[in-house]
Amino acid sequence: MSSSPYVTEVAYVRQFCGELSPTLLRAAAGLGGFQVEDRDDFDYCELGSGLGDTTCTLAAAYPRARFVGVDFNRAHVTFAREMAHRGGLENVRFLERDFADLEGEPLPELDFVCAHGVLAWIAPDKQRALIALAASKLKPGGVLYVSYNALPGWASVQPLRRLLTDAAGTAGSSLDRARRAVDLARTLRDGGAQYFASNPAAGEMVATMDRVGPGYTVHEYMQEHWRPMYFADLAAEMAAAGLRFAGELPLYRNVPRLTIPAGLGAFFEAPRDRIEAEHLKDFATNNFFRADVYVKTTQPPDPAVASELLDGTRLGTLVTVDKVRRDAHLAHHEIHTQGEPFDSLLAALCERPATLREIAGRGALAQFSIERLREAVVDLLAGEQITPMAPASNAAHVAARYNRAVLEQPLSETHPVVLASPVAGTGIAVPGLQAVCLRLLMLVDPPDRAAWIRAFVARQPVRLHVADRPVSDPEEQAKVIAAELERFKAQRLPKLRALGVVDAS
Repeated sequence: MSSSPYVTEVAYVRQFCGELSPTLLRAAAGLGGFQVEDRDDFDYCELGSGLGDTTCTLAAAYPRARFVGVDFNRAHVTFAREMAHRGGLENVRFLERDFADLEGEPLPELDFVCAHGVLAWIAPDKQRALIALAASKLKPGGVLYVSYNALPGWASVQPLRRLLTDAAGTAGSSLDRARRAVDLARTLRDGGAQYFASNPAAGEMVATMDRVGPGYTVHEYMQEHWRPMYFADLAAEMAAAGLRFAGELPLYRNVPRLTIPAGLGAFFEAPRDRIEAEHLKDFATNNFFRADVYVKTTQPPDPAVASELLDGTRLGTLVTVDKVRRDAHLAHHEIHTQGEPFDSLLAALCERPATLREIAGRGALAQFSIERLREAVVDLLAGEQITPMAPASNAAHVAARYNRAVLEQPLSETHPVVLASPVAGTGIAVPGLQAVCLRLLMLVDPPDRAAWIRAFVARQPVRLHVADRPVSDPEEQAKVIAAELERFKAQRLPKLRALGVVDAS
């Protein structure tokens, strides 16, 4: 295996990255004018798969597809393999490899290659190896996703990283050095250091380090080859490898009227090359982080593809209609989705997934042109009130088995409970108390539930609030959980069943 300065003695935090869902990757490419086939039988590789939560969850949501996770950290790979085994996943495998060693690996031709939070943390030769691997292994029309710390946003905050690495020193473990570095940064911030006063984003980053823990700090800030990147530079490398920029996630960043500050709207209406427009957009928005989608193609974008995506993609919601947020607050704009046609669109899509083509002529929607309905769908997608859904699948039992394994793990405040949805084609984050309710319903027989709740609150501290009042008494906590279970069964469980997160039993 190739040597690497990348830190391997500390595991990264557990996380599920929803942007790696094929449904969102396809949508980002489609809005940019590039057709990506909508199917549930594909080959998918995640580079830098970490502890495997994203790869495993997607493998459970797409049992007919084939997944490969690749990571250099042995602890990551061991954990991911164990999770896949406990979840009964037969369509995923994990490789302990350096990217530079993968060229000879018998990988299939791939439909998707994803590298979340990798490029800006590895050496230039590893970056080139990653791009070359994607270029050689992707099928024509295949998708590459890369996310990375971006410039110019990071320009004013780069000194924080220098402060951390200098303060960390060389004595002690990686975690010890991270703690020492964050302690110093926190002291300067809280003491009124002008650098933090002038750069509030740096102070927010220190707060994130405090909240997530030293393992996060080690991986995010203390890698030897940490280097923010300009989009235009990376796009040029991708183009040289036959990979064409298609779009960005989250989806709203593909819609200029929802992304660009209002005072620059007219400036960005001028015709420009797509790469130049994206480069200027990063300066207009002072972008800190990019999640880019590239397609292996020699063809130019086709505007008709975006219309077909909006008309023909199954759309749906992850919550019931009463829980849909009707306002979305973006970095430079707000989206308000009250009234028609939003009310009728949401009512239809909350009931069951459907395409715009299927529902456009129904009820109040019949009075609106297809162009107005497409614009409304774009707003709902941009606000994440609706989401693209997976092709219809009858393999919900695979997701249910995996989800049971997830719920059998000890509950923790440091990592979320994310369950696979074969209907949505992604993972569904479940808050702590709802996870307790699901564990009760799926793993505990009804006669044993009251005793289980009492034992649970006795052995595990639980943070509960009722009307903003903290509840700490174990007996009262048990009553709160029992009441929440009944609400959950009536209000949230039916939607989770509809999404295939739990089976009908």
